Amino acid sequence: GKVVATPALVTDADFAAGRAAGLSEDQLFEVVVCAAVGQATRQYEAGLAALDEALGSLGDGQVG
Repeated sequence: GKVVATPALVTDADFAAGRAAGLSEDQLFEVVVCAAVGQATRQYEAGLAALDEALGSLGDGQVG
């Protein structure tokens, strides 16, 4: 959640907590990358949807 919502606030303590929970360095890397890529995908899709909506609102026969 922190990687998605406030990535700048991820600290060494967060990684230490992950290691204490039994995650390896590779697993922590994969979790962070998956969260970041997932959020980037959601933002990209939202941008495309907004663009589609904006272009669709131009109506027929108008040049955008």
